[in-house]
Parts: sequence; C-alpha cells; structure tokens
Amino acid sequence: MSFRQQLGSEFYMEYLDPELCLSGNSSDEIYHSCAIVKCRLDGVITATAYQAWVEVTALDVICFPELPERFPPFETDRTLEELVDFPQEHCDNYIQYDDEGWKDLSWSAQGDVGASGLIRTDSRGVRHLITNGIFGFHDDFTFFGNIVSRQEQSKGEQP
Repeated sequence: MSFRQQLGSEFYMEYLDPELCLSGNSSDEIYHSCAIVKCRLDGVITATAYQAWVEVTALDVICFPELPERFPPFETDRTLEELVDFPQEHCDNYIQYDDEGWKDLSWSAQGDVGASGLIRTDSRGVRHLITNGIFGFHDDFTFFGNIVSRQEQSKGEQP
C-alpha cells in the first residue's frame, strides 16, 4: 500500500544508537543513548510502496531509561518474556545482554522474520517491558511504553 499520512500528523519513531545497529553490540551506555522521538510530518519528498523519504520536525526525545517514568504503567498478568511472543525454548542465545538493568531478548527465523523485546529493571527492582518489536520481510513494527507484570509484582511482595 502506498504511503498515506496527513501533513501535520504526529507520530513516534525509534532512534537506535548506530553502534547497536551496525555491530549488534549491546551495553548500558548504548541503551542509554537509544530513544523514542516524537515527530511531526512536515512534508513528503518521495514515497514508494515500501518506504518514504519525509521531512519531519522532532518535538520530543525520550531516552530508553526514561520510558518507565514518562509513560504510565500498563499492567498485565503475563510475564514480560511471554509478551515478547516468540518460542524462547527453541532459540539459540536469545538473551543477548543482561546487565546493568537491561535484558535484550531477540529471535529470528534466518533473518526473514523475528521479534525482540527490551526489558529495563529500575532502581527499585521493578522490570518494565519498554520496547517490543516484530519484523517480517517488508514490515517492521516497534511498540514502546511501560508494561509491568502483575504476576512478577505479586511474587516480589511475598515474604
């Protein structure tokens, strides 16, 4: 389907540190420099069936560590790993990084389709699913916010 957006509409896009995209390296420093950018669509330079070159104005930048503070929590009864929605028991090395409060889960079927999720543990020990991505051939979607598991919270409250 052709690119169809109204000028002046606002949307969010993900900004990933180039080192993360080019090398696949994950570190606390790199995750601190990744962000969600709120943009306004100012113009369309050219558009095709699968991509568009657009002019945008950045309205706000929310770095990954700030997402749990900037978005109200959405509570679920599922675990955060279940929400990433891929068969973890069949994955090779699906935990790429788990240090300094970050847990990066990813899975792909030979690079054609896949899923990913980034979990941030805050200073109180509460885990937040802040990004959840799905890609398949020409489609690439990243959802972001602040998902917290009631199941995990209730475990933490027990003596």
